[in-house]
Amino acid sequence: MADIVTEQWIQIQRLEQALQFTEFINKLFGDHLQNVHGVLDPYILQFKRGFVVAKEYHHELQRFIKREMEKYAFTAALANWELVFFMASALITFPILSAWILLSSNMR
Repeated sequence: MADIVTEQWIQIQRLEQALQFTEFINKLFGDHLQNVHGVLDPYILQFKRGFVVAKEYHHELQRFIKREMEKYAFTAALANWELVFFMASALITFPILSAWILLSSNMR
């Protein structure tokens, strides 16, 4: 019983420390946090929209890859969702990464 009480006491102390820390942050930054949130809000919304579109295209590409792999006997055995996910991610990522590397190497 003493161990349970000790554990609960430790948790209460941690909660108090967390509350003190949040009060400290609020006093330190004040209204600046809300101002930053207000400035970043449209960008966060645009990022969420872009993420939803990218996710939709990624799922569409996964379905296409799986369907194409299942057409052939050789690749049908490999057409599990993990490999399909990896291939779709690679098909999306490699052109973007290649363009980034190409453009950044021309900037030097």
